[in-house]
Amino acid sequence: MDSPVGYGNRAVTDRAFAVTGLSRCGTIEIPDIATGADHVRHGLGIALLPRFAVADDHGVRLLSATGADLNRTEPRPILRDC
Repeated sequence: MDSPVGYGNRAVTDRAFAVTGLSRCGTIEIPDIATGADHVRHGLGIALLPRFAVADDHGVRLLSATGADLNRTEPRPILRDC
């Protein structure tokens, strides 16, 4: 599972896979991360999610990702006088 292109989680995942040289094949796009754990729980795939998105880990196997920068940078607006 993947987030749609343009989403912050997708950018983090794309960057992590690019750094490691691994490829992936996502067939389901989830527009919100809260749905990701539910999809995994029901056997619809695997997902790279922030730990806070998995409030209930029943039926979900949690693994830690290491060796990649999984930090998300948020764009900040620049305010100017018009």
